[in-house]
Amino acid sequence: MMKAAEQYQLRVKRSLFCGKADRDRLLGRLAEMLDDFQQAGPEADYAEYAATFGEPAACAAELLSSLGESKFEAIQKRRLWVRRGVYAAVLAVLVLLSAFLYWRYRQSLYFNKDTVLVIESVIEVPKDVVDTMIEQAPMDARAYGGK
Repeated sequence: MMKAAEQYQLRVKRSLFCGKADRDRLLGRLAEMLDDFQQAGPEADYAEYAATFGEPAACAAELLSSLGESKFEAIQKRRLWVRRGVYAAVLAVLVLLSAFLYWRYRQSLYFNKDTVLVIESVIEVPKDVVDTMIEQAPMDARAYGGK
């Protein structure tokens, strides 16, 4: 098969939403039709395939309709339920994420036992006083400026 025919078949395949066995059978029928068309016009490009067989989505819908009305409706329903399930899952994740972030925000508003609230003006401590305090501190508490 030429490149234009393969490209057309690939686009039709993307639009087929049925089981693997049905898809393989429908693609086999399409390949036969494309081969017949290619023999009639070996230099045909993608636009000629689309003009002859219709847009890939329309061709796929026509192939799917050949499966039978009840099977086609069952496939449509299953596809609809899958789509709704994906939408529901995305919505649930967004709701849970929003609830979690709101809970974290509310938790950040409360004081706990580790919260230190200083209600005084800032006092500038000279460096020599700080060094003296550090020297008087126990050895295991002397973490000062990453040293």
